[in-house]
Amino acid sequence: MPPIENDTGKSELKTQIQLLIDSNQVMVFSKSYCPFCVKVKDLFKELKVDCNVVELDLIENGTTYQDMLLEMTGQKTVPNVFINKTHLGGCDKTMQVRAERTFVHFTRTPGNMGPSSRVEVFNRGSAAPR
Repeated sequence: MPPIENDTGKSELKTQIQLLIDSNQVMVFSKSYCPFCVKVKDLFKELKVDCNVVELDLIENGTTYQDMLLEMTGQKTVPNVFINKTHLGGCDKTMQVRAERTFVHFTRTPGNMGPSSRVEVFNRGSAAPR
């Protein structure tokens, strides 16, 4: 698919991306061959966090998605990670906050991350929400 040049197409794409971000606790825009993306996806798997992943190299308009993500976030690279509708960043930032133990606090329903589950990012030194 060629790049979207008109404002209506760009607006629709931005709305589609925002809907993905808004409807998923953890949203990762990725490329299937990217080792940094694999590292982030493996981290969420290790933490038993369900995340929605869009593999930009496997969808028809992946380049256009990546261009819009750049416009929305200022980040050109993948992975592009969002938690609770908030842009976290890429692999380095995800691993940094994990290493600082500022990353994730989970409130899970027994057995899985269900609709009443929550994923939060909190600052080092602050108490994890209960």
